[in-house]
Amino acid sequence: MANTMASVPIAVRDLTVAFGDTNALERVSFQIDSGQMVGVLGPNGAGKSTLFEVLAGLQPFACGEVLIHGQPATGGNPGALAYVPQKERINWRVPLSVMQVVMQGRIRGHRWLRRLRPADIEIAEQALRQAGLLSHRGEPMVSLSRGQQQRVFLARSLAQGADILLLDETFSGVDIRSKESLMEILHALRDQGRTILLASHAVDQVEKNCDCCLCLNRGVVGFGRTRDLVASGVIRNLVGAV
Repeated sequence: MANTMASVPIAVRDLTVAFGDTNALERVSFQIDSGQMVGVLGPNGAGKSTLFEVLAGLQPFACGEVLIHGQPATGGNPGALAYVPQKERINWRVPLSVMQVVMQGRIRGHRWLRRLRPADIEIAEQALRQAGLLSHRGEPMVSLSRGQQQRVFLARSLAQGADILLLDETFSGVDIRSKESLMEILHALRDQGRTILLASHAVDQVEKNCDCCLCLNRGVVGFGRTRDLVASGVIRNLVGAV
């Protein structure tokens, strides 16, 4: 059983997260297999960001079980998961270059005091190449468009070496061309075997691109193949609230 669970990227059972007397998530259960792009839909306050923070080991929870490759999400499997939050914690007053931001992915996955090696630079460059931004490596982050910045953050998560990517509203404020470019990258990563969770308010985008969908409203409203949830009307019932 342990070996079976270790092969499952994400397994959540009866997860409850409480803020004071209010449950942000209540008895949430689902399991995600490798190589899937999973859309996470729900209205504001449904618990999407809270779920991602729990999966990333950043948010404690009242009860339940959250496993990443069979290990507790509270740090039992470091480096297996990369999280791009809705609002990046980056000090825009510090003139970081694109390459410096992506190299943070190498630092995150290792001891802070370890010197970066030439191999780390090669990995960061490959991540930028996958994101289509290698030619921008020396440019300051502040000079990039919103879409390009999101691709840099995605490249940073790739440099970390994680096979699970959590993307919280990555397409928010991004122009149509950048959205298409980002989605092409995500499809390629999915086809390489990575597991991607994409929280989004863009229902049509989720329906078109995601293999599965997790519909949240503090609890699980629906979970399964996207086309099945579309056919049953579960996703469209959320549209008024999303």
